[in-house]
Parts: sequence; C-alpha cells; structure tokens
Amino acid sequence: MKSTKSKGFKKPVKKPNILWFVAEDLGPYLESNGDSTIHTTNPSRLASEGVIYTNVYSTSRVCSPSRAAIITGMYPTSIEVNHMRTTSHTEDTERPSYEAVLEPQVRMLS
Repeated sequence: MKSTKSKGFKKPVKKPNILWFVAEDLGPYLESNGDSTIHTTNPSRLASEGVIYTNVYSTSRVCSPSRAAIITGMYPTSIEVNHMRTTSHTEDTERPSYEAVLEPQVRMLS
C-alpha cells in the first residue's frame, strides 16, 4: 500500500521577528536598565517583550568596527576595519588607511 503523503513537501518554518536596537552610550540611562530619570516608553516596552543582553563584549575599542562586526558576522580584523583610530601616520607604519565603506566582497547579514 502506497502513502498519499508527499515526502518533498514541508510545512513553512515561521521566521523569527528580530529587532536589533543599537544606540551610542544609551544603555545605562534606559528605564529597562533601572534608570527612571527619563521615561522611555517604546524602548522599555521592547525590552519587556524581548531579550536584554547584559554581558556583551566587543573585540574593538570604538563603535564603527563593532557595528561592522554585528552587521556582517565577521571579526573586524578580517574585514580590515579594526584600525579605525590608529591611522594618523599610515605612511610611517605602512598600514592601510581607514576606509569608511566595507570592501565589496563583504556582505551584510540583512
């Protein structure tokens, strides 16, 4: 007896709804982090419904390489963005100058 079920048909997988909220030096001043100085309605609501990462570190000292790592999933050193503020004497150090745009072969996760 043959089965009438198709072996190649799969039920669609529900994709997660992810909002990655990045803000410069804002973390300690949100209500969701315990500060009540300013009422932050929407960020507080998002925090109550989502996940707050409280123990996160970066391999970079400054913001742009960290953001590049987040949007590409790659280490800043592997996409040549880790030397952002160390290029004032590029001719002396033989280091490449800092480019504000990622190389064309680097793809974003979005």
